[in-house]
Amino acid sequence: AGGGLPAAQGTVTVNGSNALLTDTSGMSIGVSGTGDLQVMNGGSVLVTGAGITIGQSSGGAGTVLVAGGGLLDLGTATNGIGIGASGAGTLDIEAGGTVALHGTSGLGIGKNVGGSGLLLVNGPNALLTEGATNTGIGVGQAAAGTVEITNGGTIILNTAGTSSGIGIGQTAGVHGLVLVSGSGSLLELNTPNSGVSVGQAGQGTLDVLSGGTAWLNDGNGIGIGNAGAVGTVAVAGAG
Repeated sequence: AGGGLPAAQGTVTVNGSNALLTDTSGMSIGVSGTGDLQVMNGGSVLVTGAGITIGQSSGGAGTVLVAGGGLLDLGTATNGIGIGASGAGTLDIEAGGTVALHGTSGLGIGKNVGGSGLLLVNGPNALLTEGATNTGIGVGQAAAGTVEITNGGTIILNTAGTSSGIGIGQTAGVHGLVLVSGSGSLLELNTPNSGVSVGQAGQGTLDVLSGGTAWLNDGNGIGIGNAGAVGTVAVAGAG
């Protein structure tokens, strides 16, 4: 869906309350060039098969922006979102934007060696959700990964599997960061069979700052710093 060849640029914009794009075979954004997908002002993108890769190959750079009542919805037959597969990937959910996953996988941020992934959930009513069959969020899977929930943004995981929470810093030598900052910003886990691992095999950081909230209604609590790994959790600021 954009940026297929080196040095190529591609943009897809879905803008307005009656704008709808349906995809049955998945999307790759920033394959080897630069690709952008923008879903704004009530527009909707419905993905019913495969999944979404943002920043697919080395040299590729992909950005997905969902804002202002825009909806990006991945159906029950999809396999999640990879942000920074082997390139640079950004998923940016701004005020009023919603990304909803209902399939069999979750989010991988910094998926492969050579990639880098960034997830931004920023502003009032900016929302990312995962349903019961999804597999949570991996932050810093094999490359640097960052999640920033700021200024009233929200992530809610309603996942049910045994590995469906959040893993931060999942590979040796890799750093993962999750930041929850600002009044109204929320990370909520309703994950009865899983929890949060900060520093699984690499370096993991969870920062809850300046009025942000992490609500962990999970089954396994927080694990900090597995053998050979480094995990840090900081909670600071008025809230």
